[in-house]
Amino acid sequence: MVENVLKDNETVYKAMNPVLDFTLHHGVMCFVGEIYLSSVEPGPGDIEIYVGKALDRWDLLTVHRCGRELEQRVLFKQEVHAKYLRLKCLDNLRGGNLCCIRFVQVFGVPL
Repeated sequence: MVENVLKDNETVYKAMNPVLDFTLHHGVMCFVGEIYLSSVEPGPGDIEIYVGKALDRWDLLTVHRCGRELEQRVLFKQEVHAKYLRLKCLDNLRGGNLCCIRFVQVFGVPL
């Protein structure tokens, strides 16, 4: 767990091009349907979303371009099964490197 990412309060995680790794449901294979991301200024711009069945192997799922809204929803059109999820923030909305994230929530069900 990355410090301050999963807390639903006013604390904010700030990092240069952060990479956020999540273990889904204690490492059990899960169906992932949606990711909800809340940020503050400067919010992330382009995000690469990876899924994995093992910690040492990641498969690029999609590249998502965040809008100007502080709350982003990423819905997956294909069926996604994974044990691990990685969000790699390539830049922020202004083209810089510093991204501020309040919390990340992953919606899905264990298989």
